[in-house]
Amino acid sequence: MTLSADGNILISGGNDMKTYVWNPKTFEKQKGAVKHNDKVNAVSGSQNTRLYLSASADFKVRLVDLNTGMPIRGLSEHTQALVGACFLPFNDYIVTASADNSIKFWDNTKAKTSLATLQLIGPVALAASPDQKSIAVLTADQALSLYQPNNQNLLIS
Repeated sequence: MTLSADGNILISGGNDMKTYVWNPKTFEKQKGAVKHNDKVNAVSGSQNTRLYLSASADFKVRLVDLNTGMPIRGLSEHTQALVGACFLPFNDYIVTASADNSIKFWDNTKAKTSLATLQLIGPVALAASPDQKSIAVLTADQALSLYQPNNQNLLIS
């Protein structure tokens, strides 16, 4: 689940294989559900609140337009369940994490093939720093690492 920076949009996803957009003040659903073929493991909203991502156990990430509630495109190079996804600077880049032991970096303006891949053992969570200058990755062995998204350099582990 994620809450927009302005607090006006809440996005959720779960075991029912759907994502929902809510008004957090009234708890009313605002848009129709976007369906995956397996449970939704993570959602992330863009800084400009026009887009959101949903990452699923069906190996896919869906990029969704918040205005229409319709998927714009899917990203599907991962070979196992996705565990996380987030936007990076100015929503131009997307980062995804999967149980296939990879973190992929995507150009959101093209978003058909990944730009780079990091191999990690068992990523279980992914988050961008508020300034979007680093991403944090938690792995199954409880190791936390920080990376620079622009060049995938390890900052600290």
